[in-house]
Amino acid sequence: MWILGRLPYRLLVKTEPNLQQAPQVNAIADKMLKYSNRFVTLLEERSGTSKGRLINISDRQRMFSQRIAKFYVFKAWGLDTDEYCAECDKAVKEFSDALETLKKGKRQRISPLAAY
Repeated sequence: MWILGRLPYRLLVKTEPNLQQAPQVNAIADKMLKYSNRFVTLLEERSGTSKGRLINISDRQRMFSQRIAKFYVFKAWGLDTDEYCAECDKAVKEFSDALETLKKGKRQRISPLAAY
């Protein structure tokens, strides 16, 4: 995947971590998140069931946990800007909200795998 100045993402993340590249890594990660979310949303729409929605929510949980981890790494690097802290807080809240939705789905005895 070639993004931002023709520097491949894979090469960027395999280099020695440095503070100067953190904003670029963050921008690329956000772009990849948008592509991934769009793909899973299309799968949900195609399934046409509430089970597809639960699968989408489960995938978003993975994404939220990765975003939270990314912001903790940034904080460890000393990049605990107001913007990054707000984005991390938002991801934590959305993770928590989605977890409650998944719990409700479990109580309704919905098998997420039955959608496929």
